[in-house]
Amino acid sequence: LNFTSIGQVPIRLHHNAEQMVIKPFSLCRILDSFLIISESCANVLMKHNIGSSVIHPVRFQNGDSGKLYYFLNITECRKYMNKEKSDTANLVTVKSVTEGSQVDLKPFAHKDRVIAVSVRAEISELDLWHDPGLRYSIFMSDRLRKELELKGLSADWEIRECRVITSE
Repeated sequence: LNFTSIGQVPIRLHHNAEQMVIKPFSLCRILDSFLIISESCANVLMKHNIGSSVIHPVRFQNGDSGKLYYFLNITECRKYMNKEKSDTANLVTVKSVTEGSQVDLKPFAHKDRVIAVSVRAEISELDLWHDPGLRYSIFMSDRLRKELELKGLSADWEIRECRVITSE
């Protein structure tokens, strides 16, 4: 994911299929891992503090009856992850051209409490961010998680609980 601000965002997405059926979703990774979210999910995010991250409307061409979706560009970056106190048996180090050395979750390691984060994440006013230490990461506040769950929008996010470390 490119978590930097971009000058232009797509306004229409194209699909080559004659008839395209889009399964309803609240969050979907497409293209180069860009994020597309549903209108109901966008409405939830816009009520929270997402900082300088951008939510921009986009339509699918020739599909889904012109239903409106949103392109989500997460530009907020925080270094709250604590690699040393995370479950390192479930992490693998990877090299990134843009981010340097990062970690990634091993296959089948997508479970609660694998990742440890600083208590600063818990007290932050920001509700959505990326941590450059974890590849393809999206972190969210408990406030945002609770509202997504309440609205029935959390399943596509594959939310996993982090362990909060009070001593650094």
